[in-house]
Amino acid sequence: MGDTSRTGSQNPADGKQPLLDHTDAVSVAASSQTDEAPSGHQFKMTQNVTTTATPYRPFPPVMKAFYQWNLSGLKVFYLCGPSGEHERLFAVEQHLGLSFSGPLAVRPGVILYNGTSTKDRILAAASDESLAGSRPYTFNPNTIVLLPPRAPGSKFMVRETMRARAIGHKVTFQFSLDVGLEEKTRRETFEWRKITKAEKDEEAEQGGFKLLRVPSAPSSGGSNRAMASSASSVTTVDNESEVLALFAWTKTFSNLKHPFTLELKGNGLSGALGEPWTLAVVVTAMRLWMLHQYLKTNMPIVAASDKIRK
Repeated sequence: MGDTSRTGSQNPADGKQPLLDHTDAVSVAASSQTDEAPSGHQFKMTQNVTTTATPYRPFPPVMKAFYQWNLSGLKVFYLCGPSGEHERLFAVEQHLGLSFSGPLAVRPGVILYNGTSTKDRILAAASDESLAGSRPYTFNPNTIVLLPPRAPGSKFMVRETMRARAIGHKVTFQFSLDVGLEEKTRRETFEWRKITKAEKDEEAEQGGFKLLRVPSAPSSGGSNRAMASSASSVTTVDNESEVLALFAWTKTFSNLKHPFTLELKGNGLSGALGEPWTLAVVVTAMRLWMLHQYLKTNMPIVAASDKIRK
């Protein structure tokens, strides 16, 4: 990733488009010292960067993840089409946070690339909210989500937060963002709900998550954005809510290369929620897979995080 004077691997569709660049080292260093992300809903990148928010091709309704049997396969996997691993679409890197490189710097997380190589421009990323979040003795599965800039040529990525919640016997991860088409956007909240043992079916025999739309909270004089973004408010979702996406584990001892499948459903297929929404669904799902590997989606971890932050 770099400025307009640098080149990445050519994109299959429009290799002349500029690249997303790394975050500003000053901003990263400042956030590292305070153990907090940069303030506001924006994340500063380097100077003189022109960015793009458009994937080189639309995300298909069904995406299957596949690892490869080599050293890079330990940290890079591919989102493929419904036909399998030979239909590679996007590369995903599991960033370990061992350097200041990339948009996540020292925060462990995932990076979604706009092509099948880690040299392609970056579409989105998601990382630990806390610098200590990846340590086994910490209880913070919350996530910083970095999405492409809203305005063409902007030097700021959009920063959202996905928060873990233990509600009753349910584990949920909620995030808010602006959805809709063109100028007719609105702020909405969505919830990845962990599939319980009783809910497992032929679509998710090994478990996973379902993405649901969170109903709007009753108005109390505050702005919709403030209510949707509130870290302290928790709005429950009933079991009859429409499923917008299914994120199902598929990894078995006989099929180690294929860890999960992500499928868009219902209104998630219509396009009415906008391309940024689909991108947010994909990158938050990739982040859930990383948290799942570190047992950070388990009820004891999420419940402990809730208690610590109340």
